Amino acid sequence: MSHEITSRAERFSAYDLTVLGLRGDIKYSTYFLTAEGTQTTEIDFFITRLFDEIKARWEKVVFLTPAAWTVINGRTIPVALQEAVSEFPKAVMVNIGLETFVIILYQEWKERILKKGAQNE
Repeated sequence: MSHEITSRAERFSAYDLTVLGLRGDIKYSTYFLTAEGTQTTEIDFFITRLFDEIKARWEKVVFLTPAAWTVINGRTIPVALQEAVSEFPKAVMVNIGLETFVIILYQEWKERILKKGAQNE
């Protein structure tokens, strides 16, 4: 469920959408990971993109907190952020500063969300 953009209060909320009770935000880049003053603690997942230098294209991805990842479940492999795209379509776990994220391709995340939603109905 996304926000009602005509509502001023919802436009300035801490997150953009809710999926399976998880709060998500849509970001154009991964700048939010290192920007000072950026709040990531209230967000369960981020939809963004990473550049695949070998294929010379952008990959749509989702960064999830470990707690959010447990909702949709699955295995991960620990890697450095720079190596993440080379491991796709596998889900990877990265440490960025003091935070840990699971990164998965957007399409794979979407399929897992739809499957989990169907199980909950």
